[in-house]
Amino acid sequence: MSNPHICFIGGGNMARSLIGGLIDDGMKPQFVTVSEPDTSRRKELTNDFGVTALADNVAAVNESDIVIFAVKPQVMKTAVLPLAEGLSEKKPLLISIAAGIPISSLESWAGDDLAIVRAMPNTPALINAGITALFANSRVLPEQRDQAESILRAVGKVVWVEEETLMDTVTAVSGSGPAYFFYFMEALEQAAIEEGLDENTARLLTLETALGAARLAIETTESPLELRGQVTSPGGTTEAAIQVLEQAGMSQILKLAVTAARKRSADLADSSSTD
Repeated sequence: MSNPHICFIGGGNMARSLIGGLIDDGMKPQFVTVSEPDTSRRKELTNDFGVTALADNVAAVNESDIVIFAVKPQVMKTAVLPLAEGLSEKKPLLISIAAGIPISSLESWAGDDLAIVRAMPNTPALINAGITALFANSRVLPEQRDQAESILRAVGKVVWVEEETLMDTVTAVSGSGPAYFFYFMEALEQAAIEEGLDENTARLLTLETALGAARLAIETTESPLELRGQVTSPGGTTEAAIQVLEQAGMSQILKLAVTAARKRSADLADSSSTD
């Protein structure tokens, strides 16, 4: 990507991942500024990446073409409000990776004439294996969409959604999704231990099986249903296990879990809108 001046508000793990990915993609460190209140973290950012790290949000965004808000949702309003005047004057592209904060809230805090992209990355982005969904308001120009996509591609794959309400579903599926798989892996590992395997072997078998299954699903054109059928021989061991999962209502349980997460995401968005 070209080198616009990018400012990160917040220098936590996700910001670090994005900065590292951007620099690996050819972004020059002198075009990146980070505002971070923690002194030791500012030193680490400067030492590790060669970027400018400041304690003052206003100074950090002063010359920025793109401002990325990488702070926790509960402090988003506090972070944005003092910057509103400068943002309205310079009109940089704003990218928010704060979960559950709708664009309407950002517009009410920063100004309703700004180009804003809402992003929902997930934790595998920390190892450049994430996937991020993006939604843009009507003021985002095509070249700004490309810039936002290029930035988030530094930590994984990117998809766009055309309705902001779908970001709640994205949050429930891919944002919270890693935890569902970790939960399943945790349970499978424990079952293996209870069936006699030692802890290290149980973990290795569980993790490598999960990794292999995901890679196979990605690299083939066949659906998960078809792949499952290839493993499930009639009268065999896999069929016996799948029957137990089906009798327990596993598919319905997952649907209920995703619905609960989506509703909670919508509730958080409503809450931020009324703050």
